[in-house]
Amino acid sequence: MNDILVWTPVPMVMICSALFLITVPLVFVSVERWYILLGLILVLTGAPVYLLLVHNKYRPAVFTRISSMITDVSNNIFYQQY
Repeated sequence: MNDILVWTPVPMVMICSALFLITVPLVFVSVERWYILLGLILVLTGAPVYLLLVHNKYRPAVFTRISSMITDVSNNIFYQQY
């Protein structure tokens, strides 16, 4: 799989805007800070899930076998001949 090339300022703007969207509500909204922290925790759980289930370099062999078994079973169930 090839890497996707992106103009350098695009990820920089994305990171800055994400940090802005995370920090501003934490600083200025004191009433609903708990909900903001829960949302932040939910977003941060995506990184380990991505590394374990999606990224091939860090995925354990068990997840690869389970994924291929699920793919085979779903292909057998939903395959239609026309």
